[in-house]
Amino acid sequence: MSKLRFDVVQEAFKKKATDVTAPNERQSAYFGELVFNRDKMRKYLDGKVFNALIDCIDNGHPLDLSTADKVDKLEEVVDNDTWPLPKYRELLFIN
Repeated sequence: MSKLRFDVVQEAFKKKATDVTAPNERQSAYFGELVFNRDKMRKYLDGKVFNALIDCIDNGHPLDLSTADKVDKLEEVVDNDTWPLPKYRELLFIN
């Protein structure tokens, strides 16, 4: 087993680093661009659910099951450009 680990480390050192070009604009111009933020939440949730979710996030108040179910359903209706994370069904390899 220890030889296998040594071989893996040896192979890793043979790999070359990938060149990465930094964007020209300021970080603040694109930081959080692919995040499902409050503006996007507001677009997809009704007012009551949105307020309950924000209260949970900001103040740590419990989220009732009905509200949690509505938030959970978001990944089914939000387009992939707005929801950059893998969706639950994608993690389970279900399409």
